[in-house]
Amino acid sequence: MQIKRRNLINSILFANLIAIVIYLVYYFVMQIKSEQIIEYSKPFLLAFGINILNLILAMSLFSISQNKNNRTFLILNLGGMVFRIFLLIVFVAIFYNFLNIDKVAFIFTFFIFYFIYLIIEIRFYSRKNTINYGVSRS
Repeated sequence: MQIKRRNLINSILFANLIAIVIYLVYYFVMQIKSEQIIEYSKPFLLAFGINILNLILAMSLFSISQNKNNRTFLILNLGGMVFRIFLLIVFVAIFYNFLNIDKVAFIFTFFIFYFIYLIIEIRFYSRKNTINYGVSRS
């Protein structure tokens, strides 16, 4: 159990390291002045926050549903997926329309984080499946 948790934590830390690198590249490409750091950090931090919330919800719902019957498992995972996508759409729409942020940077970093965390989520499910059912990962 400790090794699995360590692998998950390592994956999340690696994804966050990639996020920091993306931010630094964005920072240097935009040549942000020190007084503009907060303004240019908003889209990055909002996209990061939305996607990390999505990842935490996905892993929590999967962990809760793991030893439940099939119906509960499907309701929590597939219903949770619909809920999470709806939540993402609502957050993106609110942030895009009502906040004064760089919209291109927000959408770009949102999708980068979304796909990075989606890969982590799939690896998490795959590892849990291997551990629980002895299915080999190919």
